[in-house]
Formats: sequence, C-alpha cells, structure tokens
Amino acid sequence: MQIHYFATLVKKSLVLVIVGLGLAASAQAQTQTQAQDFSAYKVGGEPLRPQEELILKKLARGEKANLLKELVEPLIRDKENITGLTDLKKESLAALLKEHGDKLRLRGEFLEKLLTDEFPGYRMHRRGVDIRNAVVEDMLDLASAKVAHKVILKYCIFQGDVNLQDSHFRESLQILNSHFSKEAYGIRMTVDKFAYFNNTAFQDLVNFGHAVMRKEFSLLGVRAENEKKDKVFAGMEVGDTLLADSDTRFGGQVNFRGLKVGQSAYFTGTQFLSKTQYVTFAECKIGNSLYFNKAVFHGPVDFQDMEIGKDLDAYASTFHFNDAQQKEKGAAHLEAPEIKVGGQANFDGAIFQGTVKFANANVRKDFTAEGAQFNGEQVIFDGCTLGKADFDQAVFRGQVDFVRSRISDLFLGNRKGRGQEPSTIPSVNLQNATVENDLTIANARLNELKAPNLAAKGRMKISGVTIVQEADLRDTNIQNLALEQVQWPQARIFLDDLAFRSLSPDSFKEYLHFINSSKINAKNYQQTEDYFKRLGREDLADEVHIQMHRHKLEQYSWYDPRPWLYWIFWDIPTGYGRKKLRLLWVALFFISMGAVAFDPKYLDLESEQSLKKIRNPYILRLLLSLDFFLPKLPQKVAVFIKYPGLDLGVAKEWRHPEPMPHRLWLYWQIHRIFGTIIVVAAFPALIKLIQSLIEG
Repeated sequence: MQIHYFATLVKKSLVLVIVGLGLAASAQAQTQTQAQDFSAYKVGGEPLRPQEELILKKLARGEKANLLKELVEPLIRDKENITGLTDLKKESLAALLKEHGDKLRLRGEFLEKLLTDEFPGYRMHRRGVDIRNAVVEDMLDLASAKVAHKVILKYCIFQGDVNLQDSHFRESLQILNSHFSKEAYGIRMTVDKFAYFNNTAFQDLVNFGHAVMRKEFSLLGVRAENEKKDKVFAGMEVGDTLLADSDTRFGGQVNFRGLKVGQSAYFTGTQFLSKTQYVTFAECKIGNSLYFNKAVFHGPVDFQDMEIGKDLDAYASTFHFNDAQQKEKGAAHLEAPEIKVGGQANFDGAIFQGTVKFANANVRKDFTAEGAQFNGEQVIFDGCTLGKADFDQAVFRGQVDFVRSRISDLFLGNRKGRGQEPSTIPSVNLQNATVENDLTIANARLNELKAPNLAAKGRMKISGVTIVQEADLRDTNIQNLALEQVQWPQARIFLDDLAFRSLSPDSFKEYLHFINSSKINAKNYQQTEDYFKRLGREDLADEVHIQMHRHKLEQYSWYDPRPWLYWIFWDIPTGYGRKKLRLLWVALFFISMGAVAFDPKYLDLESEQSLKKIRNPYILRLLLSLDFFLPKLPQKVAVFIKYPGLDLGVAKEWRHPEPMPHRLWLYWQIHRIFGTIIVVAAFPALIKLIQSLIEG
C-alpha cells in the first residue's frame, strides 16, 4: 500500500511540474512580446503606425489581426455591425474610409517586410499571417520574394499595383473577399499549397501567366469584369484542382492557353462577358475532367488542341457569339479543332448561336448533344474520331458536316419517333465518313443528305425521314440497310455504285422505291436482284428486274412509241422475261380469239382427209387458231429453245377470202406475232416447269 501511494504521488508531482513549466513559458513569451520594442522598426525610414504595431503583436501571438474590429468598431458601436470593408456599398465604404481610413491603412513595404521576415528579431507564430480589413495604400512588391508563412488577407483593399512575380509561397496563399484596384501580377509565382482568391474583385489587369499552384487554385466568386483589361492565366500549372463557379465573372480577353491541371478544372456557371474578345483554353491539358456546365460565353471561344484526360462536360452551356459577329471578326463561334477527350464530351442542352468547329476532334467515348441548339451556319466535325455521337432532338439551322470522320455510332433526329415534331436539319454531309456500328436518322426533315463514299459498317437506319432536295449515296458501302417511311426527293437522288450486304426485311419495298426514284443505274438493280436470289426470294428478284426495265423506259417521252411497244409486247405478256408462264394465259386468250375470228368454212376439207373426221366446228376453229398461233421458227432458233416446231397441218388448208377484210388481216398478223413471241419466251420456262414437276 505504501509503494502504491508513493507512485501515485510521484505521478501527480510530475504532471504539476510540466503544467507549471508550460504556463511559465507561455507567460514569458507573452511578456517578451508585450515588452518587445517596435520603435526600432522602420518602414521607408519612418516608424511603424499604430495599426502596423497591432498587427505585429497579434500575429506574434497567433491571433487574427482584424483592423476594423480592433480599431474602428469601438468608435462606431452604435452603428450597424460591419463584417468586411469589401461588403460595403461604394458610398458607405467611401464614407467609412474618409472618417476612419487612417486607422486601416498599411504601407506596402510594411507587408513586404512582414511576409519576408525582414523585421530583425521578430518571430512569426506558426499560424502565419492573418490580416483582415486592411487598406494597402501603395504598391505591394513581392517580386522574387520567399514567403515561408501561411498567408491570409481577407476583406483587404489594394489601392496600388500588386506584384507577386517570381515569388514563392511555401505555405498557402489566401486573398479572400478582397479588392485589387490596380494591376495584379503573379507571373511565374509559386504556391506550394493552396492558392485561394475567392470572392475577390480585380479592377485592372490580371496576369498569373506560368504561375505554379501545386495544389488547389480557387477563383470562386472572382469578379474581373473590366472589358479593356486582359485576364492572363496562360501556361499556369495547377497540381490538383482549379475552381470557378457561377459567381465568377470575367470581362475582356481571358487567356488560359497552355493551362495544365493535374486533376479537374471547374468553370460551372462561370460567365465570360466580353462580346468581342477571345476566351481561349487552347492547348490546355487537364488530367481528369473539365467542367463548363451552364457556363455563359458572350464572345468567341478557342478550345483548340485541348487535351482532357477524362470528360468534357458543357451541359446547358451557352455560346452567344453569332455568325454576324463572326464575319466581322473573322473567327468561328467555337473553335475546337484537334481537341482530345479521353472520356465523353457532353453538350446536352447547350446553345450555340454561331458556327462551331470540332474538326479533327478525338473523343474516345460518347459525344452527346441531346436537345442542343446549333443556330449557326455550320457545325463542323470534319475528320473527327468519336465514340457514340448522339444528337437526339438537337436543332440545326445550318449544315452539319462529318466529312472523313470515324464514328462508333451516330444518331440524328428525334428518338421519340412518331407523333413528335420532326427535327429539322438543313444539310447532313457524311462524305468519306466511317460509322463502325449503327447510323440512324429518325423522325427528321432534311434538305440534303450527302453521303458519297460513306462506309456504314453496321446498320444504317433511315426512319420517318423526309429528304426535300437531294440524296447522294454514290459509292456508299452499307452492311445492313433499313428504310422505313422515307420520302425521297423527286429528282436529285444519286446512287451510283451504292453497295449493301443486306436489307432489313421491312425495307424491301422501301428500297425498291428508293432506287426507282433515283437516276437509272443497272448496277443497283442487279445487286438487289442478286441479293434476293441469295435469299431464295425469286418473286422479289423478278420484281426488281421488272422495275429496272420500267425505270429505263421513263427516259422516253410519252409520245415515243417505244415504251408503248415494250409495254404491250414485253411488259404485260412476259414481265420482261421474268413472268414467262404468264404467256400461257395470253396464248389461251389469243387462241380463243382466233377461234372466233378464223371461220373453218374456208378450210379445204377435200385435200386433207384427216379433217373430214372432225365434224365439230368448234374444234376445227380451235385447231385452226392454234395452228396459226404456233410459229414456223428457223432451225437454229428451234434447237436453241428446244421447240420441236409443231405443225398441225390445218392452217395451210385455210383458204381465206380474197380480198381479206382489213380487220381480219390485222388480227391475223397480231395473232401470228404474239404466237412467235410466246413460243420463244415461254417454251423454255414451260419445259423447266414440267421437268420440276416430274422430278418433284
């Protein structure tokens, strides 16, 4: 028990000693601070001002130095509490500074000495610099300075230039809710941790070109709206994330060319106000994603050669620069050639008032612009490599070009289909493009569809589409073609050397109407006929053959006798050689008509003893008509078509009246001509049919 009591007593004694030593050290440090004589410190050869001494005392103790709260608020306690100088309206701020400004003003040189540890013997607390509600009355020059402390300057007003060029902040730099009245330079500055300028206003030039922010760089709520002054962030490197939001507003020329961000850059809702000056993100490299959701661009935009590791998200963004301004300035509304996106590019609901150029863009995954509005004269995707490109319910006022592009899947039109307002697209140009999978144009109205040399390696579906002026599919190669309720232009359809591997079953008649509407091209009909033969659809193959010949005849004038002769002697009776068995019915018709026309009373029954046995006049009429109908073909022709040259011996005994009546003579000639045509055309088909029946 005594040993345990002794151990407890020793522990308590040690704790009391440690606490006592800590309190003593703290009291000694406070005494030293309070006792430190700042009278020896000079700024510009002059002693420190009271507010400058206050800052040194507060910071040495690790406290915030709030000049407004410490020096001004006690004098205006009956008035409204003021959080920060920059929250005041312009008139209120002017009145406050007029009355109490002398208590808030700091000299730029004072801050320079403070931040660079140039006050002899002064020791900064580990919490660093935290100054609020100060007015820096002249230039703050920290060019090439090395700042070892964390720096927070909040609600401060910088009335002179601020030069941070080539400076190095080894901790974080936060200039918050502040105001820069003149130029702010941060060229090649380095911040090892966070660099925040949240809710800060820049009244003049801003230049952070080639600055290095090793972690986050925040411009949330920044207002840099001076139209005549540039905002330069070119060549910056941000190790982690760049932040801007809907309260961030930039006027004048904004230059982020060559920006490098290790992770993501956010410009969600950011407003770029200039109607004439460029906003450029050309040659930017973003490690992860770049966000422009609901951003507003009033002037021309340059995204050329951007490289984005993952996604480009510009959902519901607005690009106001229009084609009238474009022609005056000689620039496209949105320049995004050679852009590279490792993930998807999202422009759903975006509005483009002028020409858009994505030439040679490379988007590894989806490019979506569902419900987007393209109000300019051109939308250019020439030479692009895209994943799935989806333009469902997108509105186009001008031509959209996919010339030489390579796309995984492409959708144009309105996916909701029937009953919905069709999408209007003045012109679609797919010349020399390649679509790896599905190419779909649905529920749309096009003035022109230009797709010469298109390679559609999957399914090409055109459904519910009206093409008003021109459809050009020359040299197009399609794996599978599906057509449904398509209205083609009346005259300008070009299908020379169009090739397909297969047709959707519901598209047979649509495709036949398609090629019938175009300029005659025998190759199109031949490949279609061959395709139906491979499917075993001889009926459809024959229909294609017939339609081809009918289409050929459309080149003749209506008064030209040739199409009429073809129609009478080749189309109706034989279907241009593909409906030969139809001639048997025609033959029966002519034989029956001949039995009526040829009177057996003119037969010489005495010279032909076999005819005497036939007493029925109807049978004699049929035999006479049949014998006239069967032709006497040359030997070579008869052998070729395997026609035995039947001769019933009746016709030669017919002694027609002299002179023969004209009507009878005309019918006699027609009867013999049709007999020759029918035998030559139909006899081989009849033999083939009989053979198939015997074999079957």
